[in-house]
Amino acid sequence: MRAQAALELEQDDEALRFADEAEELASPDDFEPHVRQRCVRAVVLARQGDFAAAREALRQAEQIAAPTDYLPLKALLAMKRAAVANLAGDVAEERTALLDALALAEQKGDLVTAERARGRLAG
Repeated sequence: MRAQAALELEQDDEALRFADEAEELASPDDFEPHVRQRCVRAVVLARQGDFAAAREALRQAEQIAAPTDYLPLKALLAMKRAAVANLAGDVAEERTALLDALALAEQKGDLVTAERARGRLAG
């Protein structure tokens, strides 16, 4: 969570430091921190222009999250996919990811994420 907060504040070095810490401390079967730290890395890598590595981090996060039914984490992942697509200039993928995030958030009743996705879709 601290890595995500630093990411939102655009403190990329700090976000990566916290992501490293989360990866180190998380048990192998605790999927949430493994997905979240990869999402943070993906956005930082995309901000640095390394879109291939960003997409690979997202792919790994998706593989970890796929077998779970944890909708808020899957919605977060879709929002980060949208952020990476936006930074890469891929409008179609960004829209697809935002629609995925919106559907997941609505399914869970996550009003905040749903509103964020709607706002980004409208923008």
